[in-house]
Amino acid sequence: MDHLKRKMRKLEKEFRKRHDDAKSPTACGRTLPWVRRFCQACLYQEGHSV
Repeated sequence: MDHLKRKMRKLEKEFRKRHDDAKSPTACGRTLPWVRRFCQACLYQEGHSV
């Protein structure tokens, strides 16, 4: 179970970095569904329901 947490943390970090860099739809929860909860501003911009 621990490796899963580590993987999620890595993905989250990568996501945050990319989202900060790009501020683009490709960096939002649509490509990384499990990160959707970290992406309120992007979801709002994209018109997704939060």
